[in-house]
Amino acid sequence: MSEDEREDDRDQTAAETSDDAVTEDDRNAGGAASATGAAESAADGSSTASTGASSAASDAVGDTKYCTDCGAEISRDAEICPECGVRQVAPGSGSSDEKESGVSAVLSFLLPGVGQLYNGQVSRGAIVFVGWMVWEFVAFVVTTLTLGIFFLVWAPVELFVHVVAAYDAYDQAEKINAGRIVVD
Repeated sequence: MSEDEREDDRDQTAAETSDDAVTEDDRNAGGAASATGAAESAADGSSTASTGASSAASDAVGDTKYCTDCGAEISRDAEICPECGVRQVAPGSGSSDEKESGVSAVLSFLLPGVGQLYNGQVSRGAIVFVGWMVWEFVAFVVTTLTLGIFFLVWAPVELFVHVVAAYDAYDQAEKINAGRIVVD
């Protein structure tokens, strides 16, 4: 296709679209086509909206980012997404506030509540630990009174309690690292 035919195609495409829209040829051809389209628009007496739109789009690309949780387009400097309220953490920022979720889970599996304490959630860790201790006391008393028969019930429940505490510690650490939970 010759250069004249391409210009005729651009003129026809520009006439079919509104003055505010950027034509497909302009987007594909880059800056030279935008400059040619702007010159043609200026010669026709119409506005140079396509040039303004493409420069605004290139400016906006450098000034925005996407929310790590909801995907909304937000200001590059935003610490908290205005759409969903999630704190924005740069990937791989390596901040000292990041928690190792695996360590948290293992700690809470071994001793329920300790993983939450590791995460910095003192009251949550205390509640989990005290709840576990109450369960241990009740289980000990009931097992003693039933001459050990309650042990058959106690063992699976005990395993369940440790698994739930470990999952909670792991989940909380992941939420802290993602910025969904702020620990003081």
